[in-house]
Amino acid sequence: TVEDSKELQTKYLTDLAQIIKNDLLSVQPQLNFDSQIDRQLPYFLARSEQFKLSLEKTATLQVPTNWVDIHKNILKLLSRLSLSYRQIADYQTDPLKAIVALNEMGTLSLEIKSLLKSIQVQISSENIVLDNDFYGLLDLLYKN
Repeated sequence: TVEDSKELQTKYLTDLAQIIKNDLLSVQPQLNFDSQIDRQLPYFLARSEQFKLSLEKTATLQVPTNWVDIHKNILKLLSRLSLSYRQIADYQTDPLKAIVALNEMGTLSLEIKSLLKSIQVQISSENIVLDNDFYGLLDLLYKN
């Protein structure tokens, strides 16, 4: 952890946004909703790896002391997302785990939205001013 100056908080949020933008929103390949799950296993494997990479990068960020709790929740969520996508990718090996992981996606989506609200509240309470790109990213994440 580092001190909680506005500059370090802004740097933390900007670095986090860059990880999300570069590693999670520029996803290839895309999910094909017209195809069966067993034909899309490479997609789920790729997503699992992307979440794992984002987790590793996020874990190395310098976290301001007043963002530690949110940061821990981000790490937990990225870990769960990576695991769930991995379990779906392993559908042919363990279909039951894959089905449970698919059902977990709804819960994870709600947790993402809750976490985004927590981030917005923290930004407001700290009076942090960020550029429009950051807020656009938050909005994009919230809508997905």
